[in-house]
Amino acid sequence: IARAHMGVKGLVVNTAGWGVRGATVSVAGIDKNVTTSRRGEYWRLLLPGYNYTLTASAPGFLPSDTVTVFVAEAEDGLPVTATVQHLFLKPLLEEEEEIVKERNYFPVNE
Repeated sequence: IARAHMGVKGLVVNTAGWGVRGATVSVAGIDKNVTTSRRGEYWRLLLPGYNYTLTASAPGFLPSDTVTVFVAEAEDGLPVTATVQHLFLKPLLEEEEEIVKERNYFPVNE
């Protein structure tokens, strides 16, 4: 059961710091993608002991930069936690304020 918490989690946010709802988070070499929550949160179970390459994408945005994360084994006596990795999206359009209003984004700290 402890391994159910292993993997990566984080936020997909735009350049204004708002969570991007419905963004796709992809892990290279794994066919199953995950979709962010209404606040831009994502969770992905992954086996510990490996490096994984992540990207995020969403309509109206450029894909995020590729990020490599290492999912570590839990240390003896410590709780199992996921690796935290945030992903950042830049809008295709310069009018980002209009995009925020139009898509009903949620602030990360809400």
